[in-house]
Amino acid sequence: MIRTTVVVCLACLPLLGLAGERKKMSSENVTKATATVQSVDHDSRSLVLRTPDGVDTLVVVGPEVRNFDQIEAGDTVTATYKEALAAEVVPKGSAASEQPRTTISESRANPGEPPAASVTASVSTDVVIQSVDQSFDTVTFKRPDGIVRTVAINDPEATKFVHRLKPGDEVRITYTEATAIALNKSE
Repeated sequence: MIRTTVVVCLACLPLLGLAGERKKMSSENVTKATATVQSVDHDSRSLVLRTPDGVDTLVVVGPEVRNFDQIEAGDTVTATYKEALAAEVVPKGSAASEQPRTTISESRANPGEPPAASVTASVSTDVVIQSVDQSFDTVTFKRPDGIVRTVAINDPEATKFVHRLKPGDEVRITYTEATAIALNKSE
């Protein structure tokens, strides 16, 4: 009897590892662009930016851009744009709300610091998986408002995540976008 119990327990060890595995994934895409300040007009709060491929763009900024008087010709402006997607299976019945949850945060340079600003927005919602078609890499889910959608999955990590889902799984999806702009002083 003891020998049988030990054999059954040993046979179940790999399953215990799978049971504790959290089903989640995340991916992000970051794009950066730079431009060099060609000229600055402090009275009109405008500047001409030149991209690496030689295209000039006139930019007029409002009073919310602090420390504009620090910008000089030859400085470099860097803009960073980030998109991120996260998904995680949550315990059944733990859906936070019928409505998507949105958060927005923003920041800007303090007085005296080099000009900089950022804005981040996130939307999070819970969906219920209806079906997964592994042959076409699609997943069908029901949104909190009752609408059923089928989407194709292209990202390899997301495909692995979706292939582990089963009907009835509740998944929390969060999409985030962020933009940051910073000035780098010329030396």
